[in-house]
Amino acid sequence: MPPSSCVNGASSKRRSSGMASDGGLAEAVERDFWTTPDGPWVNHFAPDYDDLQAAFERACDRQDVDVAGLTGNALLRLDHLRNVNPPVRTRGEAASALVPLARDDAAVWLWNCVSPHGLIALAGVSRMTAAREAVAAWRRLGRAQDLYIALGSSPANAPKSAITP
Repeated sequence: MPPSSCVNGASSKRRSSGMASDGGLAEAVERDFWTTPDGPWVNHFAPDYDDLQAAFERACDRQDVDVAGLTGNALLRLDHLRNVNPPVRTRGEAASALVPLARDDAAVWLWNCVSPHGLIALAGVSRMTAAREAVAAWRRLGRAQDLYIALGSSPANAPKSAITP
């Protein structure tokens, strides 16, 4: 089943319309993440990676926490399924700097970027703190799917957490 945003050639239309700059593309990435098998989803959205990255960087420069959170999370999902880790740290640091400016709905997406499955630790934010914040925010927003992922990827569930908080 192709992603819903593929219908009627929407993929090429969204690239030319600048949809990534307002978070629309990131919303499509998130929506289709939950309903499309991994292979078709990655094949469909991987070509948009650079547009999403540019939108994330512009949003960080403008301190637009909503778009930064959505695009950062979309990039994180793509990085995870493509097994690409180098940009995760830089994006996590940028997202961490925006968290104090964000309300719950934007903060939760930013926390996802700061605590990507316990893969990275940032200066000033422990893995456990980032994971707890993400879990608490998803719980407040009542998003069961995302809460499930946050709980399952918490460092508390990994053997290393018993050694290093």
